[in-house]
Amino acid sequence: MRKKIFIIGLLLASSLNIMATQTEADKLEEQFYNQIKTSKTPIVVSGYKSAKEQTEANFVYNDNSMYTIYCRVNYLTSIFLNPDEELIGTSGGDTTRWSRKETITGTEDGKRILILVKPHTIGVKTNLVISTNKRTYQVQLISDKALYNPIVKWSYPQTEFLNMQEYREREENTTVLPTDLNYNYTINTNKYEFTPLQIFDDGKKTYIVFRENMQELPVFYILEDRKELLITNNRFKKNVMIIDRLFQKAELRIGKKKIRITKER
Repeated sequence: MRKKIFIIGLLLASSLNIMATQTEADKLEEQFYNQIKTSKTPIVVSGYKSAKEQTEANFVYNDNSMYTIYCRVNYLTSIFLNPDEELIGTSGGDTTRWSRKETITGTEDGKRILILVKPHTIGVKTNLVISTNKRTYQVQLISDKALYNPIVKWSYPQTEFLNMQEYREREENTTVLPTDLNYNYTINTNKYEFTPLQIFDDGKKTYIVFRENMQELPVFYILEDRKELLITNNRFKKNVMIIDRLFQKAELRIGKKKIRITKER
């Protein structure tokens, strides 16, 4: 069967020519960050890299993720929650060799819940469950001699996305996009550095979130019924590829490397 590849325009050129004057909605749209949600299997997200550098760990919130945080004896790890949350409670597996304290602190984003955790022994592990009126956080705590996450925060792209849509509706008096975002996408591999962090659609457009500062951007193809590859126009807002349509199957490619994306029915 012959493969037809339709090349449309200059790919990704629009990502290099973002207008200098942006609306507030455009700025909100640029706030997308996320961890790939490819199935209902729990995903372990590690703070190892930032712990090795002893810098702030920034996770992206997913309902079915477990977050690994590295702590150090005689030091506190500060866990910040979102300003829109009210704490319901925290539960820890090991309350003998670990201490925790909940408090409220003021930041430039408003008042935030702050949870302080500290191990008393090197080399011990436990889990921590944080329940708020908005979300539940599953955290694994590891006490290490060298690795250390001093500060832990999350970002919430779904909330930011919905806020952006509400703002755009008020600003432009147009119909808001559906708020029931669909995350039912899977990928066949996560071994490449251009592996998406998250894929979702709003019923009209598809959004693919990549890690920041990628050296090379992938080309996006839609896989049609006859297994023909169609290069499709897309644009970037920071690290988010936006495709102005929905699809059932697609591929991301850089050279011979490829990642298959499938929308689950």
